[in-house]
Amino acid sequence: MKKLFALAVVSTVLVVSCKSKTVATAETKTTTVKKEISAVDYAMGKDLFESKCGKCHDLPKPTEYSAEKWVGIMKSMAPKAKLDEKQSTLVYDYVTNYKK
Repeated sequence: MKKLFALAVVSTVLVVSCKSKTVATAETKTTTVKKEISAVDYAMGKDLFESKCGKCHDLPKPTEYSAEKWVGIMKSMAPKAKLDEKQSTLVYDYVTNYKK
């Protein structure tokens, strides 16, 4: 019984530690790289936001959230808005480069 419990604990630690490294790597990339986008991509992201996301709500104040926070927001909201990966990236680029 003790061996089974120890195996379960070790397995959980390994899974959590591997998962944490992956998340940290993804967050590091979004933190260190400020992506400049073209006017066309900005306009496409804006149009996508207005047509897909804007059906349910207005754009929250984009500058109140960090690029890292927008990653989480986009991951939770993109499926609801039925955005594919490319569309989600365009909307993300739009909100993280938002210009009034």
